[in-house]
Amino acid sequence: MPMHDWSRVDAGIYHAHLHGWISELSRSLNCGRLPKDYYALPEQQAAGFGPDVLTLQSRSNDSAAEIVDNDQPTSTITRVRPKTRFVMESPTEFYHRKKKAIAIRHVSNDDLVAMIEIMSPGNKSSARAFTQFVEKTCYLLEHQIHLLIFDPFPPGQRDPQSVHAAI
Repeated sequence: MPMHDWSRVDAGIYHAHLHGWISELSRSLNCGRLPKDYYALPEQQAAGFGPDVLTLQSRSNDSAAEIVDNDQPTSTITRVRPKTRFVMESPTEFYHRKKKAIAIRHVSNDDLVAMIEIMSPGNKSSARAFTQFVEKTCYLLEHQIHLLIFDPFPPGQRDPQSVHAAI
């Protein structure tokens, strides 16, 4: 049966369907399709991205104030606004960072034993993104993590022989 041509829809529409697929696959695997000591969840970390800095403002007039609590380490709150610049992000890059994998773990130590990865347009959007994807898959395989890759897109300039051949 031919599959829908996902290369002809907006990245946001594809992402919405991808989210549904991942949720339904996880639910299906957890309803008796995995051995009893295993469970499947959408991957909890979105491709390594996440907040790493929290900026707070103090109410004092000082440019910085220290908060001291005898039970806690010392923290500094900066009142001066950091200098920033506007950064634009394409929809493809935005959706590249989103969850698109299912992690299968063993209940004993929550050890990762397998991954199901569904390709997105972001995986092939640039040489860097494609290289990162291939390196991630190689890392998983080298650490004896079972891997299923589903690529609903036709081969392109970065994977002319398919993503599986590139790996």
